[in-house]
Amino acid sequence: MKETTQTHKSTEEIKCPYLREKEVSKPEAKPFDYFKACKEKVKVLKDEGRYWTFIDILRKKNEFPKAIRRNDKGILEEITVWCSNDYLGMGQHPEVVKAMHWAIDETGTGAGGTRNIGGNTRYIVDLESELAKLHQKERGLVGSSCYVVNEFTLQTLPSVLGNDTVYFSDSANHASLIHGMKNSKAEWKVWRHNDVHHLEQLLSETEAGRPKIIVFESVYSMSGSVSPIEKVIKLAKKYNALTLLDEVHAVALYGPTGAGVAE
Repeated sequence: MKETTQTHKSTEEIKCPYLREKEVSKPEAKPFDYFKACKEKVKVLKDEGRYWTFIDILRKKNEFPKAIRRNDKGILEEITVWCSNDYLGMGQHPEVVKAMHWAIDETGTGAGGTRNIGGNTRYIVDLESELAKLHQKERGLVGSSCYVVNEFTLQTLPSVLGNDTVYFSDSANHASLIHGMKNSKAEWKVWRHNDVHHLEQLLSETEAGRPKIIVFESVYSMSGSVSPIEKVIKLAKKYNALTLLDEVHAVALYGPTGAGVAE
């Protein structure tokens, strides 16, 4: 009987060729379309009703709060501007306008750069001194806007006091205060609006040795509510916390000398 020789092929050889993995060619990546991305985002904002279009106006000198608006068709019309933070119309006061003209005639317009570059403008230094006296503080510091001052003060404090700093924020605080706390990367706890009992609960639950800062406003611009400043100060002393009080909507309107509610 003849011996038959059987040749065994390797598993790789007998595998069905149709089952072999085929190399998949990746499609060529398209360049990112920045304009399309921005356009789509704007559409989302418009669909959600969060896209703002600001009116084009010129305020009328000595006729506060009157102004001239240029509408979408380019037609001029007189309007009354009630939504303003210039509550007393000081931006139109003759003495204020006169002082601004005098300063411009003396020094020109613009500082030419930041304080780091051009130094302190004397009139700004004088203003800071007057503000310090008004609020009975050692020093004053003028910034480009209230928003910027709030944001960068709160963003900076933890780097001075320590990374374990804890903020205690009133739930109705302005966006500038909230952004400052968020950007600081520090822990922050929110207490119910003007609820000092809730504030004390949060303070008592926080380690005694940690730096603590209570952030609130005297007059809240969106609701007009006034904070219980004295009660908040008592809690701050009891739990060894600092306070940061935003009085932007109270200065010149409240207090015996116009220094705000805290006065």
